[in-house]
Amino acid sequence: MLEEGEFEGYTLEGLSKHLVVRLVDLNRDGKPEILVRGINEICGPYWCTHRVYRKTRAGYQLLFDDGVQDLKPQKTFTNGYRDIMTYKHGSAFESELSLYKFDGKEYEIKECFSREYMLWDKRRGGFYESKRPKITRTKCEPEE
Repeated sequence: MLEEGEFEGYTLEGLSKHLVVRLVDLNRDGKPEILVRGINEICGPYWCTHRVYRKTRAGYQLLFDDGVQDLKPQKTFTNGYRDIMTYKHGSAFESELSLYKFDGKEYEIKECFSREYMLWDKRRGGFYESKRPKITRTKCEPEE
């Protein structure tokens, strides 16, 4: 749960320079969940913390928390909530994709993929940049 005072020492104006908030109804109940992502200097050079909260009677419950490039709700649902695809860029030509599904309490990583735009062509004898990425299922690495 988001605790009272978690952002102690910050003003609303100060936080607005470091966070972007989107409201998205992930479970079709007519009440939006809160998607929060860091921006600017609080982020690393490639990824930034993304969090998803739902409002409960006791406050706000954290459903998702990971450092990623981007987060996109999908059209598919698991346990009443939209699945979430995250993106982590490794370079200009490759990135990691992770599919998260709601387990009833929080989002859990279920499938992982690599996405590559720089591909090897034996006939050309080298690499070329593809307009359509090659997406390959990979083993999901445990979070540290």
